[in-house]
Amino acid sequence: MAQKPTRAVLVSHTHWDRAWYEPFQVYRIRLVRLIDRLLDILERDPNFRTFTLDGQVLPVADYLEIRPERRADLERLIRAGRLQIGPWYVLVDEFLVSPESLIRNLMLGLRMSGELGGAMHEGYAPDAFGHIGQLPQILQGFGIDSAIFWRGLGDEGEELGNEFWWEAPNGARVLAIHLRATYGNVANMGYPFPWGNPSGKQFDPERALERMREAIDRLRPYAQSDAVLLMNGSDHLEADPNVPRAIALANEAFSDVQVKHGTMSDYVARVRAAAGQPLPSFQGECNRSRYAFGLQGVYSSRMYLNQANERAQRLL
Repeated sequence: MAQKPTRAVLVSHTHWDRAWYEPFQVYRIRLVRLIDRLLDILERDPNFRTFTLDGQVLPVADYLEIRPERRADLERLIRAGRLQIGPWYVLVDEFLVSPESLIRNLMLGLRMSGELGGAMHEGYAPDAFGHIGQLPQILQGFGIDSAIFWRGLGDEGEELGNEFWWEAPNGARVLAIHLRATYGNVANMGYPFPWGNPSGKQFDPERALERMREAIDRLRPYAQSDAVLLMNGSDHLEADPNVPRAIALANEAFSDVQVKHGTMSDYVARVRAAAGQPLPSFQGECNRSRYAFGLQGVYSSRMYLNQANERAQRLL
């Protein structure tokens, strides 16, 4: 495709399901611990540049119900760009809610993020089970001109690559970033497993380099610019204080790639500045499963809740 990628932006993040295989309050205990430890890392290590709290503001609200005294610390770090929140109120499966719900989700998320210091202005939707064709139009309506996602592409992803224009039926378009190697392509780097809690395990710098090298080599054939996106995080994972050390080692070891600890906005800006050719374009729903399970069965589960939600949305 394009010239060989030479810039890797590594984003430290967590993906936060408020309730999944454990109930909400069990996960909130873990959330409070995660943010407490994250604030400590950000305060003591200026080389740990930034952390992304999953594209939604609701986890911050959940945390502040337990730790209201930390609001000023959060606001200071958010304003400084070291903690990225929003733009969504809560991450959503777009086929399960009404169009008005999607609009109000972003309205509320942007407003609450603004009150806390500012929202990440990228359309990050990591784990929705497919994406509606009008998502670019909705994002553009709020001045958000990117969509960053994992699930949904089919065979067309081989031609589109990691970055392409995604166009809504009305002609509005955003820069789409496909996380073809998941939103955790370097999660738990330096530990013996890519999924799960690594506490109690010793960080292995050589393993971290191997994981970064593997992810870069997997992504670079599909890059439309000189940039690749490394995602250091996954479901309910805490910030890893070893990230600055791993990045420094990578920049010593890799002669062909420069790794930077950054944000999704850093990566999007790099793609826009360095794309070596006109980007391909795609129009329509992203609702296929070449690169990730679509999990379409969730749309018919707990139907009584879907029906109650539909009645409530129509009433509102």
